[in-house]
Amino acid sequence: MKAGDPTREAGNGKYPTTGQISVSCARSGAFLPKGTVDLFRGEKFVYFDYALSQVLSDVITLGIKRVVISYDIACKYNINFHKRISHKDWPLMTDEEREELKAMDIMWLVPKFHLASHVDDCQDRYSFNWTVNVGRTCGEIVEVNWASLNLLATSTREMGEGYRKDTLNDAKIDANWRKAINEGMGRHACVIILFELMCVIRTSVVENV
Repeated sequence: MKAGDPTREAGNGKYPTTGQISVSCARSGAFLPKGTVDLFRGEKFVYFDYALSQVLSDVITLGIKRVVISYDIACKYNINFHKRISHKDWPLMTDEEREELKAMDIMWLVPKFHLASHVDDCQDRYSFNWTVNVGRTCGEIVEVNWASLNLLATSTREMGEGYRKDTLNDAKIDANWRKAINEGMGRHACVIILFELMCVIRTSVVENV
């Protein structure tokens, strides 16, 4: 997840939306289904509550028992998360889903680049470097997604609501497709390069014998 300055208001209120918040895989960067919500005048917890609860509902269905959530302000966001999604007037998950969620092992972490600006206590408690079974994940891959999608802003700001959503949805689906295809091609290319390098080394050794 990517957070913005909660005190900053994009635009002057004449637009029905001033941005988007999206949930993506922290390892592959793929956008997750039902994980995108429109923002209006800044970023509030309620927007991420809805997006994250929809994604977690699918995670529960898959039977996953451990989830690592990377968010710029996870240190503050997670404090009342269960309370917010259990609001009696507008619960974001069913009673059964909330019980299963509480039984899950949920780790809240802050992306490595953003963590440097947090206080020392946050840097110890919410660091990827001090968390087991996360490899060398940096948690910043969502920034790569926004780098390409931000280029659409000058076009989508002139679009109607439906066309805008269709355009952004197509762009995210295309991003997921390109990630899946290029990862496979990248690994295949690495195997070819490694094989050619081994052949060169073997040839050199044979010629020197």
